[in-house]
Amino acid sequence: MMSGKASLDALYLVSNGFSARMVLHSLIPDEAERQGLSIGVLCPSGDDDAVVELARSRGVSGYGVRSPTVAQELLTSDIQRYLFEDVMGNPALKARHLTRMDAGTRRVFRYSSPVLAGLNRVAQSFAPLPRLAAKLQTKLLRSEKIASLLESINPKTVVATYPVNPFEAVALNEAKRLGIHTTIHLLSWDNISSKGRFPVAADSYVSWGPIMTGELHEKYRVRASEVFECGVPHFDAHQKKRTSTEVASEVAQVGLDPSRPYLFFGMSSPIFAPREIDIVEWLAKRVSENAFGSEMQLLVRPHPQNVTGNMADTSWLPRLKALSNSRVAVDYPKLNRSKLQWNLHTDDLEHLVRLIHGCRVSLNSGSTLAIDAILQDKPVILTPFDANDDSIPWHKSARRLPEYTHLRKLIELGGLRCASDFDSLAAAIHRYIAAPRLDEERRSKTRKEQCGECDGRAAEHLVRALTQICQSSDPQTQLAS
Repeated sequence: MMSGKASLDALYLVSNGFSARMVLHSLIPDEAERQGLSIGVLCPSGDDDAVVELARSRGVSGYGVRSPTVAQELLTSDIQRYLFEDVMGNPALKARHLTRMDAGTRRVFRYSSPVLAGLNRVAQSFAPLPRLAAKLQTKLLRSEKIASLLESINPKTVVATYPVNPFEAVALNEAKRLGIHTTIHLLSWDNISSKGRFPVAADSYVSWGPIMTGELHEKYRVRASEVFECGVPHFDAHQKKRTSTEVASEVAQVGLDPSRPYLFFGMSSPIFAPREIDIVEWLAKRVSENAFGSEMQLLVRPHPQNVTGNMADTSWLPRLKALSNSRVAVDYPKLNRSKLQWNLHTDDLEHLVRLIHGCRVSLNSGSTLAIDAILQDKPVILTPFDANDDSIPWHKSARRLPEYTHLRKLIELGGLRCASDFDSLAAAIHRYIAAPRLDEERRSKTRKEQCGECDGRAAEHLVRALTQICQSSDPQTQLAS
């Protein structure tokens, strides 16, 4: 148990660029300063990392430490799911398992997958095995370097954003071992249902809204008193008023005519939608042929995972480049040079928000951009199909996406339309162009269920929650009270 005065209130674990965006591109640092809460970020890299430098530029303490071992990465990413989850009963995990078994993957994956599947069947039918594995896991998720750094920083709470990440799992485990309060502030809506069991549980949780809170209770039996519903801090940007001049300037910057309407297509990684590029090309051709009116334009935005990292497919890039003309533009995400994957430039969030603000209809295959657009009350169409290719197996096909728990819940709320082929896609676009307020009430319900009150003050609510967490975990505060 650590003792002595804490030098920092909340230490965030930032293991990827999306986590960095949530913490450092939002108003969290400003609200923390306003409310007198000291925060820091810890990254799995050296002090020269761009995220650490950004943190310090925003008045946030920045630290770097060496990443976990290969064994710890395997334990938290691969073996973890087979020990603690019903892999074949979870569409997201089942798809990952079947992909491992494909002949095209590395031989070690192909041969180990049947063994892991057998382990999963045993773990599901023999309860003592997962309990024993959990105890062993606690002993293996150790790092003297991380422990030493946590002791020197001595925060009141360590906050994980992506708890299935091996770096964050080790840091959480070491924090608990040292007697430091732990918090999980989930980065994304799919983390609970699609990523597998969290290797290390926390003392407190921060959720987006009612759906996420319900999943925490259902999956981990987290009590209501342990959860703080705060909304989504980096989504506060969607609630900010924008002038038509600001939006027009952003639209002109990407090469479209700001006086004319446009469709916005936010792409996903080819891992999730392997024929999405075909859908985008079809849509660009139809727009150029005036299928949606002589004034309609198209803006295509690749996901960061499209262009960099282990989920990218660079063969798409020439095809995207070929789309550009007077009515079709491609807007690439602004990425920093960094060791951290998908580390977006600080200007990118505001840029994205303005582009969504100006669009007539927002389309994507099933990414978080659906929620981004619904937050601005924009009509949304999902495209979870494989163009005209019916040969793609289920575990690689975009057809599987609506079965994923987080997407199924979103679709069931009724605030968007889901296309299953080109005909239904065209029909949905025409319908929303003709009646942009269609599904408006259901979009409002979707916002509240997914993200809470959506009052543009999520960062403020979060910092207040972290303050309460820090006060309840501080022995000196407890003695004073």
